[in-house]
Amino acid sequence: LVINNKAVLSYADVKFGDRSYNYNNKNNYSYVETKINYNFDEIIINSNTSSPNSLNVSTNTISKGKSVVDTNIPVNKKNNNRFALVIGNEDYKSMQMKLSFEQNVDYAANDAEIFKDYALKTLGVPEENLHFMINATAGQMSQKIELVSKIVRKVENAELIVYYAGHGFPDEQTKTPYLIPVDVNASNLSSAIKLEDFYTKLSSTNASKITVFLDACFTGGGRNKSLVSSRGIKIKPKQGSLSGNLVVFSASNGNQSSLPFHKEKHGMFTYHLLKKFQESKGSTTFGELYSYLKEKVSLESLKVNKTEQDPKINVSNQVESQWLNWKF
Repeated sequence: LVINNKAVLSYADVKFGDRSYNYNNKNNYSYVETKINYNFDEIIINSNTSSPNSLNVSTNTISKGKSVVDTNIPVNKKNNNRFALVIGNEDYKSMQMKLSFEQNVDYAANDAEIFKDYALKTLGVPEENLHFMINATAGQMSQKIELVSKIVRKVENAELIVYYAGHGFPDEQTKTPYLIPVDVNASNLSSAIKLEDFYTKLSSTNASKITVFLDACFTGGGRNKSLVSSRGIKIKPKQGSLSGNLVVFSASNGNQSSLPFHKEKHGMFTYHLLKKFQESKGSTTFGELYSYLKEKVSLESLKVNKTEQDPKINVSNQVESQWLNWKF
């Protein structure tokens, strides 16, 4: 057959032993083209120009695939009275050009994304009750905190779960700790979210249970690098008292930093928090959860990061005798 001055195979019949194969261009055939996108880390070769015969080759470790906690997320029934506010502040460089990329918070966006999945699937938060923010500015954070507080205040017997991954920072004079939005410079904390005010706002909702998970430190350090690059001394932040039905799980204690777990592409604290939810299918008491985090994070941080990181718990007087037996 000739089409457009080109010879085209229209029919073929091929036999191999007792098998027969035929082709007819009048039949319909479906083909799938598969494209594979590769995203390999660059290979960095450092050559010593003063000694041309010497060649130093550095090796980069490339992590492929997802963390074990990013998949096989347990699913439980929904609780219509349960609400969640999830914030992951990772990219500070884009909003503050004087910062270096090292001053971003490694994996904070992924932390928040996966915690959101656990909140929806494992902790039973309905989709319409979940409020989620990535790389939130001061205005966005303040408005969302206000909105969530107003909503929860109007729901009888409500429960509130709050998760934050990102930079924290202390006032150098008062040692007051702040949550840092991505557009706030640590040298001017006037637009930052004072942690004490944040807790007071949450407690004012009168929710029956308020649980806060903070994968941040408030010493002036960070997962990778301080927001103030010239800073050399960490400050032990002032710890205020809590009110209402409030329990706070924090990633680190005293003047420690909250560190990354590069292998799993999560914060060290967040990885083990999610791991406990996964292993227990969400059925764990707060006492069991805290014991697990203290054991796993403290040990793994020393093994992986060669640095101490000990999670801590802070509870209000109202729930001091109850929180150990709380469950989601």
